[in-house]
Amino acid sequence: MKSSKVKYVTASAQIIGDILKRAVKNKLPKDAEVLRVNYNILTNNYELVIYSEEYENVPEGAMIPKLDEPLVSEDVLK
Repeated sequence: MKSSKVKYVTASAQIIGDILKRAVKNKLPKDAEVLRVNYNILTNNYELVIYSEEYENVPEGAMIPKLDEPLVSEDVLK
């Protein structure tokens, strides 16, 4: 059974941000910082809150806008 042969790894938000900046075709801004990472079990995706001076200000209490396009792999991690 594959599910019994597992380990978990911790990764800081900085490491995740650094990987994303290098591994996606539609690059994140150079000053992007990952502020929060959540796992969505329903979609099997990680949801990241990313800060950048290039993004518009989000008023307190407002919904954080989603990037217009999903991140696409650059295959640099081979």
